[in-house]
This record gives sequence, structure tokens and C-alpha cells, in this order.
Amino acid sequence: ETSNKRALDVSGKVEAGEYYGGTSIDTEIELGWRPNRWFQGSAAWNRTDLDLDAGSAVVHVVRLKGLMSFSPELSWANFVQFDNESDEGGVNSRLRWILQPGSDLFLVWTQNMQRESGSLVIEDQAVAFKLGWTFRF
Repeated sequence: ETSNKRALDVSGKVEAGEYYGGTSIDTEIELGWRPNRWFQGSAAWNRTDLDLDAGSAVVHVVRLKGLMSFSPELSWANFVQFDNESDEGGVNSRLRWILQPGSDLFLVWTQNMQRESGSLVIEDQAVAFKLGWTFRF
């Protein structure tokens, strides 16, 4: 892997071993991008080769992440993922506002999708608000 303190970084790994009575080989590569102090992004690809008593499978997972920091108190994080085995994808978007140290307000949107006939169909969506407050006494 290269240093994640630079504008571009790359990391990769290969792991192999026993997995639930069979074997697994896991390969991953990730590319990170930090063009300035306000934005961080990354793209990752993971391949898992499974050989189990119940059968074999090759699972590919693609992930995209993005973090925009508007100020030290306000940030927007996004995560997108899709895998070929379940043919499902998901999106998670979170806005975080630090009201004061130890007290945060979150607005979170999630959406899950299933691939049907070559198109992604929305299975469910949710929006949530969360307020975390620290009381000092």
C-alpha cells in the first residue's frame, strides 16, 4: 500500500485460508483520492473465490465512498456498494452536524436495490434523523 496522506493512494491485499470447512481466496484493491482537505473519495473492488462443501462461488463487490467536509462541524459521507452474488446494491448518505463537542445531529438516507432483468429496482428506502447529546454534570 502507499501512504494515505498523499493525493492518490493505492492499497491491495490477498488472503487465503480455510473458510467454513472449505477454502477462500480474497483479493482486494482500493484507490483513494484526496484532491484537497475538503474531499476524500475511494473506489474498491473485492473478489472472493469460495470453494465449500456446498459448492463454489466467485463474489465480486464494488464499493465507492465519498466524504465532503464543508467545515470542521459539517460533513457529508456517501457509500455505494454492489455485489454480483446477491445482485443487490445499496446507497447510504449521511449528513453530520457537530452542534458542540459531544453533541451531533445526523440526517441519514439509505436505499437498497435488487437487479431484475438487467435493471436495478428499488427495494426499500429510509430516512432517519438522529440527535446525540452529551450531558455533563
